[in-house]
Amino acid sequence: MRDLEFIAPMFVALGMFALIAFIVYQIQQHRLRMKMVESGVTNLDLTKIRMPSDNSLKYGMVTIAIGLAIFMGLMFEKNVPELGGEFMFAFIPIFAGVALLISAFVERRREKKQ
Repeated sequence: MRDLEFIAPMFVALGMFALIAFIVYQIQQHRLRMKMVESGVTNLDLTKIRMPSDNSLKYGMVTIAIGLAIFMGLMFEKNVPELGGEFMFAFIPIFAGVALLISAFVERRREKKQ
């Protein structure tokens, strides 16, 4: 478990970066909406530019995939110690990417049915 001591600071740094990026994105979206209001775009037109709020499937699948990747990486590290913990860091993007692909296929099928 001592090998994983560097993960907490890494997640804190990643979280800080994500928070700053989210704040910048929100400020840009607010400025865009204000310019649209000033130019006379109605409220109905503003609702068209919003992203669909039903992203819970995507977020849920990615969260489960990341958890599963960390779990499998830790299992590899415990059962095959000579390989080290590199598998965990390789599994995370692989599993998250697979989850996003599955989510995209499910969303595409859902759109075709509607």
